[in-house]
Amino acid sequence: MSRRRQRCLAVRVLGRLLLLHCLLSLPVYAAAEPAEFVLDESVDRFYQAQVYRLPNGLQVVLKPQPGVRKVSIRLVLGLGTDHFECGQAELPHVIEHMLFEGTRQFSNSELEQRVAEHGASWNATTDLLQTSYEFEVYGPYLGFAIETLYDMVANSLMDEGAMERAIEAAGLESDNSNQVKRFWQSLEIGGSGSDWLFSDMAMFCAADIDPYTFDHAGLLDAFQRFYRAGNMSLILVGNFDEAEVREMLDSSFATLPAADFSPAQNRFSWKLPQQERYESSASLDVQDTADVGIVWLTGGYRGEEYFSLRLLRHYLGTQMYTLLRNEHQLSYSPFADASIMENQGVFYLQADTRQGKEQQVLDLLRRQLDGLLADGLGPEEFERLKHSMLISSAMEDL
Repeated sequence: MSRRRQRCLAVRVLGRLLLLHCLLSLPVYAAAEPAEFVLDESVDRFYQAQVYRLPNGLQVVLKPQPGVRKVSIRLVLGLGTDHFECGQAELPHVIEHMLFEGTRQFSNSELEQRVAEHGASWNATTDLLQTSYEFEVYGPYLGFAIETLYDMVANSLMDEGAMERAIEAAGLESDNSNQVKRFWQSLEIGGSGSDWLFSDMAMFCAADIDPYTFDHAGLLDAFQRFYRAGNMSLILVGNFDEAEVREMLDSSFATLPAADFSPAQNRFSWKLPQQERYESSASLDVQDTADVGIVWLTGGYRGEEYFSLRLLRHYLGTQMYTLLRNEHQLSYSPFADASIMENQGVFYLQADTRQGKEQQVLDLLRRQLDGLLADGLGPEEFERLKHSMLISSAMEDL
């Protein structure tokens, strides 16, 4: 059995929005007099919040919930891996880790100890377009959490030693610094069909590119440009007194320097791939596997079809699982997904299977799409999907 990556399957990547336009014209989006969808009072209250800006431009979102005992805090910045070229893509992730390396007042171990002593938890994540710092704290200790989060943003150690420690931590977490892994991927061994296709489309960075090719000066420049009040949102949900929180923020986050901020453009300019296909991949295991998929280029989250795509992803993912795994045992984890930027995106169906079964899986996917195009969804199914999506979104916001 060959250990090299096999290119066994070619599937048509449909042109811009051709099939998508058909999908968006289904009866699901134009059902005759569907039942009115009304949020109940408790859900409506959940989404009511106080939103305002501090004088320096930082956006604040407050949602008091007196019936709980904790407060959840999120500090969200418009900075993600897509704001840098592939060779520097991990720079926002490294900055995220640097804010946990200690401040002028407390070392990193002292910060960890203080968080533990207050029974709190903290974490952070960096994704394609934003960085989020998260704090969960017992309501009476909210002042400690705000003070600590502010100290991290305003007074973190940003020296070269902290950068080296943060690079090591970020590399272990993301596995992007693994030189052996990048070597194998440069030989086209490993990875999935969608990974290779989306790299061709300039949607994702190629796996063999080192994303840590930046220096300390470049990191400091990025921190000073992006960690600005006008690029931040502070969100508090839980048991707190709104007037007291406003006073806390006036003496902390409101003192951050005000500066004009223009949102950065992400680096990608998506295109149809040079080879219009999903490429299957041979694993280094005993049995070979392959990826099968169909891709559409779409508009972004500002486009009118965004919420329709979310519903389609939810519906098609469930249908694919039932069809390919439960009924035909052809795929272990088929799914529908989308990667959506502001003005452009990709919607795709993907299924893993055994080599030699690719065409059978592809035929079933096309048959499923043909049925959706022909029959659409009835009003009851449409309402059920909307309700399910609302519940899922509400849980993500908690």
